[in-house]
Amino acid sequence: MAIRGSVLYFCMIEISQINWMYNSSLNQFLDIYNKSIDDSPKTALPQKDVDNIMTSLTYNVYRYVNRGLFEKDKITFLLMVCFKILITAKKI
Repeated sequence: MAIRGSVLYFCMIEISQINWMYNSSLNQFLDIYNKSIDDSPKTALPQKDVDNIMTSLTYNVYRYVNRGLFEKDKITFLLMVCFKILITAKKI
């Protein structure tokens, strides 16, 4: 879960290299992170809880950042997130 969180945080930060006005802060990310933990479905299995939180966090970060992007930059952000997740999972 820490790996996915760091991947998503750095994607949020690196999108500002495309356009300076896409800046985000650590506090913004932490708010999304905490909301994802609170809102994810709870189960009896700890591993399933972690999977639910990672899924919720990924979706919430994507929706949060995507909301503020120009249309031409949305696919770039999506590819950044997808490729970094696949690279850290050693699938690429």
